[in-house]
Amino acid sequence: MELLDPEKNGSFMDHYLSILINLYKMQVLLICTTNVLGTIPNPLRARIEIIHIYGYNLDENVCIARDYLEKRARVVSGIKVDQREPFVLWPKTIAEKQVRNLQHHLDRIYRKIALQLV
Repeated sequence: MELLDPEKNGSFMDHYLSILINLYKMQVLLICTTNVLGTIPNPLRARIEIIHIYGYNLDENVCIARDYLEKRARVVSGIKVDQREPFVLWPKTIAEKQVRNLQHHLDRIYRKIALQLV
């Protein structure tokens, strides 16, 4: 809260970059993220603009899985393209809303394929 009130705080230390930022000399845009709005104190909520950003839709998940995650899972598991039988990533498999969970599912599939190859 003090960071947002220039009368209380003219500067702050950015511990990630290890620099002191002078709020009087700079125009600063602060971006904060949360998964749960209820954890933001009401006085802070009154001073910020909340922008909702929603997750990927099914088509976007299919593209991410096909173009990136599947290839990554195959490389990490040590399987070459010609070592596995082709399989289809069905949209029901990819319907997972979070990309992180989708990656875990694909990693699991490729670990099973690697085990069968061994």
